[in-house]
Amino acid sequence: MNINKNHKKRKGIFGYLTERNILVCFLIISIVIISSPFLLRTLLGNHQLIGNIPYYDSKCVEDIKNNSFPCVFDPYHYVQLVFSFILPINLISIILPALFTFIYLIIFYLILTNLKIERFSKSLILFIFLTSPAFVYSYTFYPSISLTLLVFFLSFLLMLKDPKIARFFSFLLFILLPIFNILASIIAVITLLLAKTNLKIKKEDVKKKVIWMLIVSFFYFAPLYFKPNLLLPNLEIRNTFFQSVISDLGGMAGFGVFVIMLALIGFVVTIKSKEKLYYSYLMIVLLLVTSLYFLYSFVYLSFLVSIFAAIGLRKIIKMKWQLKLIKTLTILALFYGIIFSFVSFGVRVVNSEPNDNTINALLFLKPYEKGIVLSDQKYTYLVENVADMPFIFDESFKNQRKNIEIKNDVNILFHTRDVEELKILMHKNQIAYVILDSDIKNREWKLEDDGLLIMLTNDRLFKNIYKNQGIEIWEYKLYYTD
Repeated sequence: MNINKNHKKRKGIFGYLTERNILVCFLIISIVIISSPFLLRTLLGNHQLIGNIPYYDSKCVEDIKNNSFPCVFDPYHYVQLVFSFILPINLISIILPALFTFIYLIIFYLILTNLKIERFSKSLILFIFLTSPAFVYSYTFYPSISLTLLVFFLSFLLMLKDPKIARFFSFLLFILLPIFNILASIIAVITLLLAKTNLKIKKEDVKKKVIWMLIVSFFYFAPLYFKPNLLLPNLEIRNTFFQSVISDLGGMAGFGVFVIMLALIGFVVTIKSKEKLYYSYLMIVLLLVTSLYFLYSFVYLSFLVSIFAAIGLRKIIKMKWQLKLIKTLTILALFYGIIFSFVSFGVRVVNSEPNDNTINALLFLKPYEKGIVLSDQKYTYLVENVADMPFIFDESFKNQRKNIEIKNDVNILFHTRDVEELKILMHKNQIAYVILDSDIKNREWKLEDDGLLIMLTNDRLFKNIYKNQGIEIWEYKLYYTD
């Protein structure tokens, strides 16, 4: 791959790309980008965690403290548990993923250095990765993946080292990856095969790691085959393909249009160079497919995309242009496009739910008698953690079959005009409360008197107990009398 070739000393701006300058800039920019979403969100008056998964993590920690284990096992929760004895859980939910992310970024930098990626190409890779929406998504909306990536990159870096002790710890970390994340273990296996093909890694070492990872994965996930409802992931396509991949179309992860274009150019360049990158292509296809089910797939994909996009951008910069002005404007437009996608996504992250109004509404519901809450899936962990109420969906993913049935029931409840049908489904699912907001209404109903909206106006069925700044909570009157 041309990206590894060293070049003669460059003049102008390239002369400043010393290893020290790259590292210093990388560390400073990393700190700024990692801290910005949390600081800006606080300055704008929103003091809540970003997204709903951090609330799920917090609830899992509390459950572990209470010797209750309803959550899917995740080592991240036990790390949180240790720190929860000295710091508030909300603060831990910000500090830990930020810290883990900063550490694995340093390790990623060291890996690129150990692979002897030339300085200009390395700078492009780091720039594209740090401005990737998928990267920002990782430590804000899906914080537990930061620990997984830390373990993954540390194991890979140690594999590149000569001392036996380094290779031993690399082996140990690799075989532990399945307990962090099954997708990470699959990616690790493909990465090992890629390393065996393109790097000077002993085949026996790779073979041993792959075999032991498969053994650990089998024993760890064996219950899936004997008890289909245990720890089964929610295999539901939640996103359209293009909305998932292109963040500019409103997806909560993915990549900007310009980065995708550059990655495609890089893809073509590598194919023409006849590099043996078949496992990289396999990994990309796998992650694109899994991204339809799990948005965090883009986090893993972002590393590969950054490398291919850097190859594409480097190719454009090195091309001979007849008009230097057109070349300069094109390159500037590409950088502007990358930064614009990053900034626009960052604005969405800073303004994302939940906000203080959402939390206040759920705290209002908390003193009420326990009952299942009907709402959009985005409220799952918030309802369980803040309002301390059971939610209609089982987002711990322990009963996938039940979730499919419930989803069908919820779809009917949202759109039925039949009072008897509504009563049957409300009773069947033991629903006591309904939570709606402006966003849910705009997505689910085109008319104000459609489906559940018209049903809520029936005084014999529902009572409005909360209404403030677009959020409504309704109590189902027949819940206790049915």
